[in-house]
Amino acid sequence: MDKTGKTSANQACFNNPKAQERNLEVVKHLVRNYPLDGLILDDNFELQNYECFCGSCKDGFRHYCARHAVTYQDPAQSPGSGPMTGHWVGYKLEATRNLATQVARIAHERALPAGGWVSVGMRSAHLAPVFDFLGGMVYSEPPGAARLMLSALGDCKFMTLLWGPNQPPEGLELEFRQAVRAGSRTAGFWVYPPGHPGGGGAKMLPGGYEAIARAFAGAENEWLKFYRENVLTGDPRFAIVHGTLGTEEMSLWADYDPRQEPLDAKVVREWEDGGIVLRYVLYRIGTFKGVPARMAAFYAFPKNGNRLPGLLHLHGGGQRAFLSEVSYHAQRGYACLSINWGGREMENARSGSEVIAGSAFSHRCETCDGKSKQAPVCGNAQERALRNSLPRKAL
Repeated sequence: MDKTGKTSANQACFNNPKAQERNLEVVKHLVRNYPLDGLILDDNFELQNYECFCGSCKDGFRHYCARHAVTYQDPAQSPGSGPMTGHWVGYKLEATRNLATQVARIAHERALPAGGWVSVGMRSAHLAPVFDFLGGMVYSEPPGAARLMLSALGDCKFMTLLWGPNQPPEGLELEFRQAVRAGSRTAGFWVYPPGHPGGGGAKMLPGGYEAIARAFAGAENEWLKFYRENVLTGDPRFAIVHGTLGTEEMSLWADYDPRQEPLDAKVVREWEDGGIVLRYVLYRIGTFKGVPARMAAFYAFPKNGNRLPGLLHLHGGGQRAFLSEVSYHAQRGYACLSINWGGREMENARSGSEVIAGSAFSHRCETCDGKSKQAPVCGNAQERALRNSLPRKAL
């Protein structure tokens, strides 16, 4: 039912007691009378993804507000933003969990796994404690960006279903690799069977089935390759329970000794504040393809301190070195270094030279000849530095 009271003939509200009872009876019938491997709800069961203002939804919201000490307002009369809208969404998430819990309980009676196709985005992570698995297409490019999101699901597995029709063969194989590297526990394709004409303009392109077969055939090797590349670099889903690590496993670093090149540290600026010394510093991090690269950082320590315990601060993606971090820890007796690995302009840079010095990597751009004034390093130089100039072990 929309805000005007108009009802839809296409779908009954899951909050309607009679509609919910009928749906659950259908689930029970399927589970108890068919040899199922598992149970999954389609992607229209999430109440937050559609608006309904029927009496059942309003009554449920009224009870929700009472439990959370919120003054009830008719959601059909509320504006589209603000605190009440947040409570309205919270109620629908709660109602979705209640429905999912009942479905999962029915499946678990027969020891069947239960899950649901969810919308793109990790708002659906609230269903992880209820379901055994979730499904969708929530990996991103680069696929590593999704790892932490999917690992947040804990023991709840995530399966990725890729869209097969109208996709070129090379695209199908690429997306499968990305789905594996994003952290999917299971990856597959939605396809039309061979000989099917398709529908709605969607059909399988020539070579599509063969590409899917190649993707499946290489799935185990792709996962093993991903595992070997990431087990030593902090992926939260990996842990070494038992084993030994020899020179062969560390061959990636075998020809690199960071001690062979001088740090060549330089102080761009130094000042004192409240009994601590703060420095804006630059130091070399290596030579890549014959080009020296430097890192900018903030360094702070208690004045007159000697042989202090040290802390290294690494900022998150899209951020930069933090003065507040080094200051905070220095005031508590530590020597702290916050490096500017992201390459953004350093905080409180005072001049053009300091702005340029604040970039993570000092490379000259062949396109603008180092004359860009729009960023510490222009986009062409930064992309070249990060994608082409630096060997993998330096990244």
